[in-house]
Amino acid sequence: MSDSPARPNVPAAQGGGRYVSDAITHRRGAAWPAPSPDTMKLLLSRGVRCVGTDGASMGPAEDGAATHVVGLSGGMVFIECLANLRELPPQGALFVFLPVKVARSSGGPGRAIALVPR
Repeated sequence: MSDSPARPNVPAAQGGGRYVSDAITHRRGAAWPAPSPDTMKLLLSRGVRCVGTDGASMGPAEDGAATHVVGLSGGMVFIECLANLRELPPQGALFVFLPVKVARSSGGPGRAIALVPR
C-alpha cells in the first residue's frame, strides 16, 4: 500500500496519517477527499440514504459543516472510516453495517461487513 492521495484509506503507520493528523492537527497539506453539499443533494434526489467513506469525516476537513447539514437534514446516515474498500467489486456486494447503540448520542462505533457473491 502507498500513501498517495489516490489511496486515502492507507493506515497511519503506512503514511495515511497525514490525511488526518497533518490536515487537522498541524493545519497543513491536503486532507481526505469528501463529497460536496451539491453531491449530497444529488444523492438525496436519487433516493440514496446511506453514504460511506474511507475518509475521517463525510465533509472536508476545511469546512465539513455544509456537507453534513445537507445530508443529515435529508435523512442520510453516514458511515465513516471504512477500510479495504478496494477489495470490493464495483457492483454486486451487499453492504451491512452493525452499529453499537450509544445512549444520547448521534453516532458511535460499529462493524461494517460486505457479502460478496462468488
